[in-house]
Amino acid sequence: MLIRRETLQAVRPATTTDDTRYFLAGIQILPSGACVATDGHVLIKASEPYPLENADFPTVPGMPADTTEPSAPILIASDVAEKLIKATAKRTPIEVLKTIQVMTNGDGSSYAVATDLAVPIVVKLTPDPVRTFPTFERVIPDSDRPTVTIVLGVPVLETLIKSAKAIGATSIRFTLPTEAKCQSKAQGVINTAITATYKSADVEVFAVAMPMVI
Repeated sequence: MLIRRETLQAVRPATTTDDTRYFLAGIQILPSGACVATDGHVLIKASEPYPLENADFPTVPGMPADTTEPSAPILIASDVAEKLIKATAKRTPIEVLKTIQVMTNGDGSSYAVATDLAVPIVVKLTPDPVRTFPTFERVIPDSDRPTVTIVLGVPVLETLIKSAKAIGATSIRFTLPTEAKCQSKAQGVINTAITATYKSADVEVFAVAMPMVI
């Protein structure tokens, strides 16, 4: 599969740099091509409604010939994702050179490839049993819940704004279920998740802000 660099850039702001929470320092790539990252406070999921064709990616030396499209989630460390992003072509009309190819093979390993046609980079992604990405689906609110527009604190907004800028989005829409209540009026603790959506021509992002003190 091919992942636009903007898609990886959109979720990287939600990865953590806390060494004690290294299992949150990666980006999970789903078989659908969507990318997910969370630091435990904000979850960002980015997908591409119009993905590019994998067959259009150039052949890169060092890439095994027997690789196939991933059928299970793949975890890429944040620093590896940054390395791959930097290896894509920066100024080119060829859209496929702005993507990272992610493939898997029969030995349980996966590969991520980026190239500007001058210096290709091939990274072998060996599964790490210790670095396990959390089950993020359980924190995503039901899609059919009633919602209202709300305002978030600056630290959460900063993370979402960095992600939105990465894909060239010009606005962010926030929603909160109408039945949401504060656990304490004095502390203003929200006891339910808040969602945010934003998009550009090529990337659509769905984010979740965890319960927080305001």
